[in-house]
Order: sequence, then C-alpha cells, then structure tokens
Amino acid sequence: MSALIVLVSGLVLWGIASRPSSVPRSAEEREVAAGELLAGIRISTSLSGATLAASKALVDFLAENDVRLVLVRIVEDLELEIRIETDQAVRFREPPSLCLIGPYSAPDDAGYSSPCWGTPDMGALLAAQLPSDGAGHAMFPAGRAIALPATLQRGGHRCDYPPGRWLLVVEANPLVDGTPMGARQLAEIAFEIPWSNSSPLPFLPVKTVAYCGLANIVYKEQGAPQIASPSP
Repeated sequence: MSALIVLVSGLVLWGIASRPSSVPRSAEEREVAAGELLAGIRISTSLSGATLAASKALVDFLAENDVRLVLVRIVEDLELEIRIETDQAVRFREPPSLCLIGPYSAPDDAGYSSPCWGTPDMGALLAAQLPSDGAGHAMFPAGRAIALPATLQRGGHRCDYPPGRWLLVVEANPLVDGTPMGARQLAEIAFEIPWSNSSPLPFLPVKTVAYCGLANIVYKEQGAPQIASPSP
C-alpha cells in the first residue's frame, strides 16, 4: 500500500515538473498571481504641509426646520509625498490612477460624479515618473522605491473638502502573462489634515467652491472657522 502511495505521489510531482513552461496559465491561476502581485505592493503617504481657507456650505438644521449657509473650512493646497515599494515587478495595462478624497465625500452635492480633489492630477504625475517594460507598459519596478512628492491645489473643476481624515485611493489594471486582469483597487491609505481655531482664514466666495463634504456632519464636528477681514 505504501509503495502505491509513493508511486502515485511520484507521478503527480512528475506531472507538475514536466508541465511545459509554454503552457499558459488558466484564468484562475492568473487571478491568483494578480492577487499575489498586488498584495506585495506597499504604498505610504507623508503630509508635510497644508493651507486652509473658508467658504460657506448648506446645512439642514432639521430641529429648526431651516436650511442655511454656514461657514466651513476647506483645504486650499497641500504638500504630499507618496512612496511605492514592491519586491516583484508589477506591470499595468495603463498607469495606475490616484484619487485624493476628503471627509464625508458626497460629490453629487456639488454636481460632480468624481470624488477626487486637487490639481495637478496625481495619477498623471505618477505616470510621468514610472518606468516601462519592453512593450511600453507602465510598471512598478522590483526592489526600487518610487517617491512622488507633489504640491497640489484645489480647483480644476474638482471637489473641495474640509480638513480631517483624507484617503488616497489607488486603482490599476495589472497584467499577468500579458493579459489585463481588470481594474481594481490597489490601496486605500488614510492620512490626517489637521485644523484649529487659532488663526483666521481667508474667505473664498461660495460660487468659486464645489463643496463635496457632508456639511451637516462637518459643521457639527468642526464648528465655524474664524474669518479674516473683511467678513463675508
């Protein structure tokens, strides 16, 4: 009986070892490989500075049956560095997209479909820095960190957000054996943009702001900022 087990085990191992390297992986095997590649990517953020301003947003005071504009903080610009590392080279159908999203995101409130903040687009900045493989596909190289420092400003027909807990959302379409595996989220990294009441903030006219945070929650948590003269 033990001899039969040894024989069967040997045949199985021989079958695996003798599988031609040219035989393509199945869809299931490629999916597993894609998951392993993406799981090995490490992405971190470092915030070195941020400038705040103030504007107004609509808040629904249900208890008073009243809707009115209130003062809120918004992020005017920030200095952020993104660091990407991986032990295995990862290739993509197209460069990954990067999206900065502020607290309590509700882009529909501002008439936008995209929740992203800031210009220039961080994905475009990253794409300009990534190396390519022989076929021209953008890639994260193995064993070499990618550092992407950027100074970003509000505007560009994009959402405005208050300070607080922000997210960097990274999405990409990885290649396995030259086959695109479909767009998926690589990472969602949280970082904090601080705020205080210690200094008055410049005021931005409401018509120049696309406020995408849920003002009811933000106003309750942060209150109204001080405004530098002249007052709105």
